[in-house]
Formats: sequence, structure tokens, C-alpha cells
Amino acid sequence: MHLESPRLQESTIRTIWYRAMDVLAPLIRNRLSIDVTPALHQSERVRDAQQVDGERLHSADGPAANYTYEVLRFLLNEVLGGASGWFTPAAVQRSVGASAPTVRRVLRMLHDSGVIEIAARGAARPLRMPPVPWSDLLARLGAPPPILRFNYRAGGRDLRALLGRAESRLQHFPEVAVSGAVAAVRYQPSLDLVGVPRLDFVAQVSQSAHVFVNVIDAELRPEPNPLASAAVVVTLTHALEPRFQTQNGLRMGGMGDIVLALEDARLYDIAHSFGHGVHRWQ
Repeated sequence: MHLESPRLQESTIRTIWYRAMDVLAPLIRNRLSIDVTPALHQSERVRDAQQVDGERLHSADGPAANYTYEVLRFLLNEVLGGASGWFTPAAVQRSVGASAPTVRRVLRMLHDSGVIEIAARGAARPLRMPPVPWSDLLARLGAPPPILRFNYRAGGRDLRALLGRAESRLQHFPEVAVSGAVAAVRYQPSLDLVGVPRLDFVAQVSQSAHVFVNVIDAELRPEPNPLASAAVVVTLTHALEPRFQTQNGLRMGGMGDIVLALEDARLYDIAHSFGHGVHRWQ
């Protein structure tokens, strides 16, 4: 089904659609899909075609791109995922969608922080873990990951049941992947982690993140307090290549996504064990 210039917001349409899918038999549901093309005013078309200082513009559906975070995320996901060698600025640029000057500037900043090595022609590789958690390093660089937090207005919920609903609906949201504690235990069942403190996801910036959370539980509401605990946390990325991967049939974020989510949940020891379990740092 294709909708052209609908009057309803795309997020509202998709929420109604996915709830309707829940009552259909799988044989029918798997044959149906929806595509929405929202109307654009002329000013929006001009805005979307423009570039500012060589960078992509702020997304109307999310925060402006944080390329310091995006570059570090790319390097962590690659190295913790088993890649070796050097990463050229061009490779980083293709993945994160930043301009060449921005990539070079961020790589130099990370080099000055002592966590990456830069070779001839600007190629880089992560050198060592910082003396502080990666999330703290990003905070000190003024580039914390863009995060959406959700909570229930009153009382808690069974997070395992919520995870079950999320897993069953991920097929409809290719922009979303599981991260944090749930993903870490899938990779390393031996981790000393009791229970699931919260559900973490990583998502490309779009309305899909809000729609996804609303679909898995309409009672979830944005948590305005960044210091409060949250039931569901979604870390956003502007990367053109999100580097998601599938493990045991479950789409999950990269290894770097998992580490950063564990650190945000203040599970520093678990993040440290996980990071050293998948990569031998200098």
C-alpha cells in the first residue's frame, strides 16, 4: 500500500498500521506493507536540497548530527566487531555521512585525546581504551550520544514481556536494532549480569524510533529527566551505514553501540568486561 501526501502524520499512520498487523494471521501479515510519501512544501524541498558548511542539515525528526560521536561509534563498531588495520578518512566519511574536513577534524581530536593513532594520509585506528569510559570521553568532548528515554507514568512493567513484543515487531522497523544489556548477553552469556535493568535500542534518526516505542507499548512516555532511570532507551545515529548485525535471528547494534549503551546504564564493569571480551586492547 502506498499513501501519497496523507493528511495524517506519518508516525500516526504507521502506529495504526502496525497495531492492525497484530490482529492478522502471519500468512496475511507478511504479504502486506505500507509506504508513506509525505507532502513537502516548496520551502522544505529547497531546505532539504541545501548544504550548510558542507554538512547534512539538522533532521526534522531528530537532533542535529553529532559527528564526533558518529566517528567514534564507527571506529568502535568496526574494531570491536573484529575489523583490523587502518581506516581511511574516506571510509569513515562514507559510513557516517560527514564532510571530509569534519572527519579529519574529529580524527585529530580523538588523536589528541590519545585513543586513536593517525598514520600517513590521515588513516586512523583505535589505539587504546581511554582512562575513563567511552561515554565520559564523549561527554568531555562535548559530544554525548543523542538519546531518547522512555518511562511509564506510574509503576513498572515486565521488561522481558516488553522485549518479546519488541523482538516480534523489529521486522517492521529495519532502522531499529537491539543494544545494551540484552545484546551483550546474547553475545557473551557468561557476563555477570543479573536481570535486565532496561531495554536499549539503537536507531537511525527518523520518526521510526518514536513509532517503534509506541507500538511495543503505548503506555511508554518520554522521560524528561536525563538522570532518572528509564524502562526503554533509544540511542540515535545519523550514520548512512548503521552497521547493524544479526545474531541468533535478532537484529542488534554494533559492538560499540552495546558498550556505549552499557556505560550509559552505568554498568561500567559489564561494559569493560564485554569490551575486553571481544577485542584485545593495547
